[in-house]
Amino acid sequence: MLTPEEAGPSGRSPLATALFAAPIAAGAWVVVWVEALSALGLAGSRPAWAVFWAATAGGAAAGLYAFRKAPSAPLPGMPRASALAVPCAVLGLTLVVALAAAPNNWDSMVYHNARVMEWWDHGSVAPWETPIDRQVRMPPLASYFTLCPLSRKPSCVNATEPESSGTRSHSAFCASWPT
Repeated sequence: MLTPEEAGPSGRSPLATALFAAPIAAGAWVVVWVEALSALGLAGSRPAWAVFWAATAGGAAAGLYAFRKAPSAPLPGMPRASALAVPCAVLGLTLVVALAAAPNNWDSMVYHNARVMEWWDHGSVAPWETPIDRQVRMPPLASYFTLCPLSRKPSCVNATEPESSGTRSHSAFCASWPT
């Protein structure tokens, strides 16, 4: 076990730090790919997104391999499985509803989906003329995550919300994990 001085100012272990950094790394990965595909005019190209998914799978496999090869220590202070059962069940049910329901709420129809479809059609995330100023002035990360699984499959559009909730729950869990 690391001493607090070795673990850094927060006193967290490297594993806790890695778990906390994972959603940030995933967000950075998506932003880099979306911006790169947009710069090339390929944000609406299925073959380009196939390359994205292949690179993502390769990166995930390499990360899993490195994680398995890393020396492991017993995890300190892990909560009981029953403490994680309710949040996991809620997130799982939310994902099921998101995949089964049409994305027909006001926010999705006016803002998120319309924005993503404009990007898909233009092949770029560059601003465009629109009477709805939120489509060009609001931060785009959630819409970037919507663009990734989209590939013209509407059932995946709602999956962004449970993913976002899962990331926030994951971050809160990691922040509260005892050293």
